[in-house]
Amino acid sequence: MPNSTTNPPVEVAVPSWTVASPSGSITPAVTALPAAFKYSCVRVFAPGSCTASGVSILAGSGTATVRVFLTDAGGNVLASSAVAGVTLTANVYNNVPFSSAVQLVGPAAFNIVVQGNAATANGLMTVQNSAATAPAGLVGGVSADTAPVAFGTPVGNAITVPTTYTTQTVPIASLY
Repeated sequence: MPNSTTNPPVEVAVPSWTVASPSGSITPAVTALPAAFKYSCVRVFAPGSCTASGVSILAGSGTATVRVFLTDAGGNVLASSAVAGVTLTANVYNNVPFSSAVQLVGPAAFNIVVQGNAATANGLMTVQNSAATAPAGLVGGVSADTAPVAFGTPVGNAITVPTTYTTQTVPIASLY
């Protein structure tokens, strides 16, 4: 156990996270999933070390079956949900569990990746910026990777994650 006089505890104040968008407003948009089995991504930030058990994702009004992944900043897969996918309940947040929980070491950026089995109309709620400009700090969109033909482990156990923001393609999702 560390000696409190040589290694005092450190408290970290975690400020609330906001997205600045002076040129337009950020609103949810109901959109189709990308092409079948394509990856839709959003960057998230863990302000400290924690355990992630899965992803909460906001479904649109359409029926969608999805598989989720968590990657590090470079796109390397750290965790994933069941290969069979999970059918989302429309118009609510759905918890999609990872096959096993993963310990994250923060502070660090990670990517939530959503893969759908069809380009379902209104399958996901996504972030829409009315001015179609990149909101400060928000990164995400559809991966440039060739779409697989089924749910499975990505080639090389990695996903090419976007490095910019593309309106109406960033899923509204968070870790739990």
